Amino acid sequence: MTTKRIPTGTQTAAPHRRRSKTFRIWFRRSLIALVGVVVLAILAGVTYERVMASEDATRYPAPGQLVDVGGHRLHLHCMGEGSPTVILEAGWGSFSSDWSLVQPLMASQTRVCAYDRAGSGWSDVGPLPRTPERIATELHTLLHNAGESGPFVLVGHSLGGRYVRMYAALHPDEVAGLVLVDARHEVHDQAMTAAQQTQLEAQLSGYDWVGELLKHIGVTRLFGTALYSTMIPELKRLPAETTQTMIVMGLRQTPEMAAVSRSEMAVRTANDAQLAAATLGDLPVHVLVASHSVQRDAAWLSGQEAQAALSQDSSLTIVEGGHYLHLDAPEEVARHIAAVIAAGHPRSDASAEATEQSASATGEIDAFIERLLAEYDVAGASIGVVRDGEVLLLRGYGVRNVQTQQPVTADTQFGIASVTKSFTALGVMLLVQEGKIDLNAPVTRYLPEFSLATPEATAKLTVRHLLTHASGMERVDVGLAGASITRDELVKMAASAPLFAEPGEAYKYSNLNTVIAAHIIEVVTGQSWEAFMQTRIFQPLGMTDSSTDIETLQQHDNFALPHDVDLLDGIQPATFLNPGVEAPAGGVNASAAEMVNYLKFQLTGDTPDGEQLLTPDLLNAMHMRYVDVPAPNVPTQGLLAAESMGVPAPPTLTRDFGYGFYWFVEDFLGHEIIQHDGQGVGYSASVSLAPTEGVGVVVLTNGNGAHAFVESVRQHLLAWALAIDPMPDAQAVVEAQMAIIGMDNATRRARLEQVRTYRAEPDALAAFAGEYTHLMGATSPVMVVAGTRTLSLAIELQGMALNLELAPIAPDKFLINTDPLRGLEVSFDRSDNGDATIVLAGMPVATRSR
Repeated sequence: MTTKRIPTGTQTAAPHRRRSKTFRIWFRRSLIALVGVVVLAILAGVTYERVMASEDATRYPAPGQLVDVGGHRLHLHCMGEGSPTVILEAGWGSFSSDWSLVQPLMASQTRVCAYDRAGSGWSDVGPLPRTPERIATELHTLLHNAGESGPFVLVGHSLGGRYVRMYAALHPDEVAGLVLVDARHEVHDQAMTAAQQTQLEAQLSGYDWVGELLKHIGVTRLFGTALYSTMIPELKRLPAETTQTMIVMGLRQTPEMAAVSRSEMAVRTANDAQLAAATLGDLPVHVLVASHSVQRDAAWLSGQEAQAALSQDSSLTIVEGGHYLHLDAPEEVARHIAAVIAAGHPRSDASAEATEQSASATGEIDAFIERLLAEYDVAGASIGVVRDGEVLLLRGYGVRNVQTQQPVTADTQFGIASVTKSFTALGVMLLVQEGKIDLNAPVTRYLPEFSLATPEATAKLTVRHLLTHASGMERVDVGLAGASITRDELVKMAASAPLFAEPGEAYKYSNLNTVIAAHIIEVVTGQSWEAFMQTRIFQPLGMTDSSTDIETLQQHDNFALPHDVDLLDGIQPATFLNPGVEAPAGGVNASAAEMVNYLKFQLTGDTPDGEQLLTPDLLNAMHMRYVDVPAPNVPTQGLLAAESMGVPAPPTLTRDFGYGFYWFVEDFLGHEIIQHDGQGVGYSASVSLAPTEGVGVVVLTNGNGAHAFVESVRQHLLAWALAIDPMPDAQAVVEAQMAIIGMDNATRRARLEQVRTYRAEPDALAAFAGEYTHLMGATSPVMVVAGTRTLSLAIELQGMALNLELAPIAPDKFLINTDPLRGLEVSFDRSDNGDATIVLAGMPVATRSR
């Protein structure tokens, strides 16, 4: 008899206990390992922070002087010369670097000083409590001990607005005016609910243990830029080195300094009664209000209105942007400071006279540009001018969207079209500097499969020929922007491009040359052209908002829509055209503020950090004349047309045209100018350099085909920055050139008037409707459909299917009202038997037989 042994409960659980014990051992060991890793990371972070902190004083010295104000020192940083002196007062928790965009703008006009209150920036800790009266008194002592004499124009941001008002109340004879930048007023504090007040007091009395921990283990230093930019998005406008300085200044904050900062907010209302009683009489006061602040807090605007009511000579302006307006719209803040200076009491000293002349000059420029915007139907523009490393002018005009009326600023992003080519040339030169590209090497060294139409031409073509548009290829890239092909496929089109000359023998402008050069960059580096631009050019030059495609541009919170002039409805937003594979020839988007950095680089070879990006010899090589050019832009084509027509040549300020590495070279009234313009759908741009004089000019617009506007403004600003006397009438010169080719503004406006006033009868339009036979090789039929006021023409031209609106200007004549052919004339030649031929720009393109 066999007996079965039945397992007991203890025997059944044994394997389970063994597995559980194994898991606990594994978990314990893993936890110990994880804790060890964390401890090591913290120790490494602490060590890193201590090492870096020990070097901070050397790496980030105070840019100004430390002045004793009675037991402690305050930091004062001044620039420029002239009177009155502008004093910049930062908001709560901020310091002098906050003004790094505004200060240089004003330094070209007068003396301007930014300082750090006690316990902030490079200043020592001061006595408590930090009342507005104590802070204003310390500022007065600082200016006196530093030898800075009035009168002063005081500029205060946020809580700093209360301090400059206090200064004006205590020392009215020293103050020539105030600019309050989204300043905090007593009304706002009075509107706070009890719960809000309790919450604020709790925050002020607490201690930021998390912040202290992150600081001591190195996290803030490593990831500070991302953290700060998340908290204050406007910081992205600052150069990288300035943001890093602000991070380091935050890291050096001690508990004592933090207590001083908390005291400022805690006792901010201590002198409210004194401030309320201190009206400002007829003192010039400009109150700037951030649109985002008004949208976020309804009580904010009432406080701004109360501040404007303090003076009989005040203005209140709502400026598009966030609370940190001096970072969001520095040129707008600078413009109002200049206006307060100009409105101040008369001064007789020489420096004051120079300041007034400067303010007058920029005022005249403002009026000039605003007049031209209206005359040429351009929605908006952003302008930058530099000389000897200083910014003379940086501001926006008009609107970035005619429908929303959002204003253009210096930070508004624009498409710069063919000015992009100079960035591609720079990319090639950076690789030449590294020995990775030889300008005189054949293109096939880097692109072995590349070929031109003949083997002989292929062997001759060098990288240098590409950069000077001397490849010998006819232009075959027209209409390929946005095409669904790869860059490699576009480069292969060179094999089918007809040759008009041997490589190196003659110039002919073509985007394909630039795309091939960009493809060499990609093959040599293993990076896309777009990635190379970001890492090797945009980031070193502080152009951190710049991009190379329309999708990224549209994600920016401050970009200009492309616009065109509808023949019937005036200025209207245009459709974006993504350059796609042709981006290296016309795809960069940037702001005037960023392009100012590019100007400075092209004049010196240095980044904003003072580091050399390109050696002087290679920089000069980009700007040298290698080939002659008949006409670099549309206005100068009037010079060629006059010669061919046998009529007297129109006047000109530019002559002797040549070409370097994606830069035109010209003589401008005896000065050598390096320049390039760009024309894209809805955007027009120009960059000019006078290397000998250290002058640079950038003009960006969101107007389509704004040739006359851009060239008039460019030449006017060049003459101003070069101090040419007497000032030439640049607009009159450009208009005379455009008149030769029938593109002057008077002719343009006459045509607009003609098309807007002419009315064709519906029956007359219907007579043109029908199917036409193509005369230019295309097999698809040409269709004409009559509407109530216009015709619709469906036609294939050079491989592109177009649907063109035709607006009548006479019984048989129409103007195209559709890009990219807007403004061209279309006529219908009709015979007695009813046959009709469509003539486009003087060329028969289709016919219909009855």
